Amino acid sequence: MDINKKTILEQLEKILSHSSFANSKVNGRLLSFLVHASLNDEYIKEAVIGNEIFGSFYDPLESGSKVRVYIFNLRKKLDEYYSESSDKNQIVFSIDKGQYHVRFSKANNTKAPLSKKRKTIIMAIMGLLIGTLSLIIFFNEDKPEFWNDIINSNFSTTVLFGDLYTLDGKTITGEIGITRDFSINSVDDFKDYLKKNPHMADSLKSGAYQYLTRFAPYCSKKITRYFSRYDLDFQVKLLSEWDRTNLQKENVVYFGQSKTMGLLKNVLNESFPQYEFNNASIIRSNSIDGNHSTFTDVVSRGGKITDYTVVASITTQSGNSLKFFLSDQDCGAISAINYFTNNDSIKAFYDRHKLGLNTDFIALFKVEGWERKGYQMEFILIDRNTN
Repeated sequence: MDINKKTILEQLEKILSHSSFANSKVNGRLLSFLVHASLNDEYIKEAVIGNEIFGSFYDPLESGSKVRVYIFNLRKKLDEYYSESSDKNQIVFSIDKGQYHVRFSKANNTKAPLSKKRKTIIMAIMGLLIGTLSLIIFFNEDKPEFWNDIINSNFSTTVLFGDLYTLDGKTITGEIGITRDFSINSVDDFKDYLKKNPHMADSLKSGAYQYLTRFAPYCSKKITRYFSRYDLDFQVKLLSEWDRTNLQKENVVYFGQSKTMGLLKNVLNESFPQYEFNNASIIRSNSIDGNHSTFTDVVSRGGKITDYTVVASITTQSGNSLKFFLSDQDCGAISAINYFTNNDSIKAFYDRHKLGLNTDFIALFKVEGWERKGYQMEFILIDRNTN
């Protein structure tokens, strides 16, 4: 029997009519989408699957693991189908772990499936062994120093993304739309602008929508995968929708530009007053001689980017933890989260700078490279909070 497109589609119809799929429309749509995409040799991305299957209900920020959960369940449904099927001439659909492409093979080239009862018993025993082993590893594994306080915390955790403030009004083309002004980053900034320019009050208003730059989906995916290793539950929010009264009631991990920090900027300045954050630049005062050092981002015409990136860790008086990943050019936050979700590099960083588990610090890095061609991150300096 040849494995051709017609045969594969006939097998798809058989599977979709099975009770495992007939009672689950989402699993049916998902399998059908993946099979057709695989037959057409299309490159299948997680976001494409999410939008195709879940439509407007899919949000990559808030539902980063939704697609992977459904793929995991789809594999289980396929296993269930083939364990109950006695057709020796059927086509076997399989999806490798970590992949979305469907492989097609002949049933007679595979081992005879186990009975459902026997398979259930074996899976239960394996699950018990794996679960026990995982618990042993988890409780004996050294928690990464940078995240230790959050992983072992009794506080809930929120990951915040700094969204950029917009204005509604006439655009440069003369049409009505959204405008972004680098000097207006909050409602208070907008009010100050209108005080100086009262003639604009009738033509401008706060934008109905904020927006994020490309660091957000990458950092969201990275932190989700990392926290899942420690079974750490957390929520994702935009800074504009975050309730600031939770500042001392939950752990916070902030990603974004310094100018979008809002209240968090005051908290960071209070812990490290020697730092001043401006648009695409950072000024540090030396507490010993009073001299100032300025670190300014550079974006060349040739596309090379130099971004000065800040990573900070603060514990509030209430005992909750605040983590900061500040980058005005995106690449800094992306490089920093790569570094601080690698346990080997975290350990090396803490050992090199002799940091304790509960040490508050602010570290400055220089990230250089060309857009979409990789970046290199260089350590510049570190300051500890000795208060």
